[in-house]
Amino acid sequence: MFKPLLKFNHSFSSYFLLTLTLLLGIIGSTMAFSLDLKEQWPLIMVFLTLAGLFLLAAFNLQLAFLISLILLPGFFALDNLTIISKTYDISFEQNSYFSLVDIRLLGFLITLILAILFLVKKRPDFFSAPLSRVMTSFVTFICISAFWSIGQETKFIQVSFFLLLALLYFIAYFSVKNLKSFYYLIGFIAFISIPALLMAYYQLLGGWLYEYSDLDIKRITGPFEKPNQFGSLLLITSALSIILLTALKEKMTRFYKNSLWLYLFFAFPIFILTFSRSAWIGLVVFLLIFASQKKQLLFTTLVVGFIALIGMLSVDVTNERIRGIFQRSMFDSVYAREEVWQLSFAKFKQAPLIGYGAGSFTEVIRDAKESGGGTDNPHNDLVFFSVETGIIGVIGFIWLTLGFYYYLIKSHLLIRKQKTASENGFLQIISLGMIALMVTISTISFVESYYEGNFLYLIFWPLIGNWLAAANYQINRSTSHLAKAD
Repeated sequence: MFKPLLKFNHSFSSYFLLTLTLLLGIIGSTMAFSLDLKEQWPLIMVFLTLAGLFLLAAFNLQLAFLISLILLPGFFALDNLTIISKTYDISFEQNSYFSLVDIRLLGFLITLILAILFLVKKRPDFFSAPLSRVMTSFVTFICISAFWSIGQETKFIQVSFFLLLALLYFIAYFSVKNLKSFYYLIGFIAFISIPALLMAYYQLLGGWLYEYSDLDIKRITGPFEKPNQFGSLLLITSALSIILLTALKEKMTRFYKNSLWLYLFFAFPIFILTFSRSAWIGLVVFLLIFASQKKQLLFTTLVVGFIALIGMLSVDVTNERIRGIFQRSMFDSVYAREEVWQLSFAKFKQAPLIGYGAGSFTEVIRDAKESGGGTDNPHNDLVFFSVETGIIGVIGFIWLTLGFYYYLIKSHLLIRKQKTASENGFLQIISLGMIALMVTISTISFVESYYEGNFLYLIFWPLIGNWLAAANYQINRSTSHLAKAD
């Protein structure tokens, strides 16, 4: 009657996971007895936790994979020692492993192993998924580019990141059973962002805010190194909450509806306090496109937006950030971006075809600078790919991006065509919301690069894959019902 939660299958993957469990357990235990616990306890805890995760995966791979996704943002937090030590008053010694290595690589590899085993178990037809060939070619080229990359450690991070991106896209696509799968994914995305939100409130109440040497504004970062990353995370989760609250207001349970409203209530103040202008502009773009489907919704959005703008302009710190968009100085972020873009273009002309390889951007820009000051962040996805992967990579990036637009718009038009079926009325709202979110991400990509930051697209690629599968399922279901009716 009930399926057991833990069940050992005598398969190669199960024995492989047990072997990893034993190996990590031995390493963690050895380190516990041989190293200084005061200095290396975080590393020891990571190894023992991962040993437990692989042990669970040997008995329940799906559950372990979900837990690895929940833990993945924690590796971003561990990588950001400044924020962690400042927020939680934890001191990391200089010779600590976390001070020497980008711990995100470990998180990517762990999730990557479980993702591969999960897909092998499902045995899907990969090339039946939209954009599968384009995505496979694009990611393969990035992996190959690591062979000529001048980035030492970062090339492994980039390769594992893009492999994980593709696998998460396929898993999200082939895991769809019905439309509820998409709702569950949105709930899961909001759920894994809650620890970051709690950390942000802890920072706010404790006064542990991010300070710039050239900017008199204290900003909330959550677990991330930069406030813009956290602002974009809250932008995506808030946009998804708004989409569901608008589309399913009559179909949603009271508990789910109240949970989403509660999430928005606590997320919005933190979203403002990140002072991320790119995230603010992204929210405006999303709301304008999403609200355009109904005159009443658009009017309400404009009125609320105008009131919010007046409120932000009446507060000095937000007023300063907004005015800074239109003001120029050699110390502002726009000036720094333009400097990096100019250096990137000069380096691109020296290796235009295949670039400098995966994970090389930081090294390339540091080499091009006459001084060590300024930023080495590309702040633009197109700039990022042009330097690391050259013209070939840029073509793949543009092709894949246009492909996302093509399939999102195609599914939207099919849903509109079948709107005579009353059950598809709410689908049109969700579909337009996904297109609005895609435009929003594209807008942000002109001033930020989260392919380089290894963050935003870990959420967005699976979200697109899952939605395309869910929309296709519902379209085929409606078509089948109409055919039977005829």
